[in-house]
Amino acid sequence: MDNYTLFDLLLKAESESEVEEALKKADYNGDDSTLWQPFGGFGMNLNQINNQQSDATAALVEKLINSIDAVLMAECYQAGIDPKGTTAPRTMAEAVDHLFKVKDGRLEHLTTTERTKLAERIQFVATGAKKEPCYLVVDKGEGQTPASFENTFLSLTKQNKDDIPFVQGRFNCGGTGVLPFCGEHKYQLIVSRRPPSCPVAPDDATKTLWGFTLVRRQKAAPGRKSSMYVYLAPQGKILTFDTPTIPALPGPSSKNKPAPPYSVPLAHGTCIKLYNYRWRGKSIATTEARFELEKYLHSVSLPLRITETREYTANLYSTTISGILAHVNDDGGEDESKSKFEKGLGPAYGELNLTGIGRLPYKLFLLKEEFDSRKFPHGVYFTLNGQVHGDLPANFINSTLKFDYLSKNLLVSVDC
Repeated sequence: MDNYTLFDLLLKAESESEVEEALKKADYNGDDSTLWQPFGGFGMNLNQINNQQSDATAALVEKLINSIDAVLMAECYQAGIDPKGTTAPRTMAEAVDHLFKVKDGRLEHLTTTERTKLAERIQFVATGAKKEPCYLVVDKGEGQTPASFENTFLSLTKQNKDDIPFVQGRFNCGGTGVLPFCGEHKYQLIVSRRPPSCPVAPDDATKTLWGFTLVRRQKAAPGRKSSMYVYLAPQGKILTFDTPTIPALPGPSSKNKPAPPYSVPLAHGTCIKLYNYRWRGKSIATTEARFELEKYLHSVSLPLRITETREYTANLYSTTISGILAHVNDDGGEDESKSKFEKGLGPAYGELNLTGIGRLPYKLFLLKEEFDSRKFPHGVYFTLNGQVHGDLPANFINSTLKFDYLSKNLLVSVDC
């Protein structure tokens, strides 16, 4: 079996059993150490990977943040700017303003149509079965060459982005947080190709090729106390193939018919597939999944497109995630009945000045009583570049502040 055939089988596999069948056909099944390499370069990686996030949605958000970083990096290179140089943007908001011409880097300044157009660069796609869905995270970002996989996608704790000020994922760990929530065997497919506009090492012979690997958990062997995460790399080499595109993106949906998966080509960038992912948002992607993700994405630097390809009956099979605050700011125009705000009561702005910490700006949003509080976060949240990293207990508004009548309608987002 050639490499592309194996890749295509893995890309379109919708269950762990289908993944295993593809590996068996390629004679890559089993635990042969010449085929499977330890993730991060060391065998004792289980605790480090399993202790990233305790929540499956928070782990999934890290993947989306990595895609945003990749697109910002690609656009920076496209503009002829060294991401580590003195002329590079200093913040994510500055990068979006400068590279994408979005005023102040805030998506609420764009129309719904403009956000949807921009969201084509990053897509989150639900495939497979309803009860045990798979998900694709696809971005048209900087991508990586096969030779660089080991030091990027498959590394741990390397400071790959530490000196790039306008990206979020600097700690080289969060992207592995999804693995514990992937089925029984923790399968994850990674495929990537570097765009011509992005620099590569002069001696990189793989610079024009697609590279792909499969990550999984390998059970403890005799003499080893615990299982470990490994990735497919026969003889230590990432598998490659040479095609102009891969069928990673979904096609357009039609009335009462979901979008067909694996229909639109991707020429460069990265596609990651999570098999049998277990999380609260596994129902139809355009409603439950979006609301679940936006609990952790109060605002995002770049919007992303979320698409349902499974056989659901729905009015919409694709929607755009711009962060909950951007949607809250959609005030309905002249039709006040469509506004999510109580008239004249928000949003409000303020600032905390804490000794030893500094200034923390915050926003307060008072949602109309009729809006479903399960779909819009309420309470007090602490964010970094719009991504939620902490919150106060759900009953803080009523039990500590004694605002019982606001407990399901007040959203406070503190920018850390």
